[in-house]
Amino acid sequence: MKSVELGEYTSKNEVVEGVDMWRKNLGLEVEEINAEKPWGAYWKIKKESLGLFLELFFPEMIGSDTQMDLSPKFLLVAPKEKLSWQYHDRRAEEWKVVIGEVRVKLSETDEEPEDGKLYTEGDVIDLKREVRHRLIGEDGWGLVAEVWVHTDPDSPSDEEDIVRLADDYGRERR
Repeated sequence: MKSVELGEYTSKNEVVEGVDMWRKNLGLEVEEINAEKPWGAYWKIKKESLGLFLELFFPEMIGSDTQMDLSPKFLLVAPKEKLSWQYHDRRAEEWKVVIGEVRVKLSETDEEPEDGKLYTEGDVIDLKREVRHRLIGEDGWGLVAEVWVHTDPDSPSDEEDIVRLADDYGRERR
């Protein structure tokens, strides 16, 4: 799978446009793009593209019992930026580093560890429901493929299913 070289772009808008062009070339249809995040951007991939998304990034999940309860997404994290220290009540997540390097902090408690673990292209991170986590950009842009595994069939997860324990951008704790 041909990747996009994020280092060739100079602005966030150029990086987002480059990733979006790459996504289109892969044949993945998008439901929503949000480039307004202070840490970067995300792409919610349409359910109709789930099979292709899994084939490209998570082939081990194809045919799993949970395949119908999955939601695909990309996370783009800017250099030295970080998502909130958070967890989710109604989903587990599976991440795969597609481009670049990222750091991930994980904990079973609300206390955020000092250092996270460095992950590089091809690495997979398994996030169980309610595991505290934070995605951090390293020196360059990082792109992560993400699959939500909805854990409550009566109330599927959504963007509101975030319990923020700490946030560098002043967003509310939920």
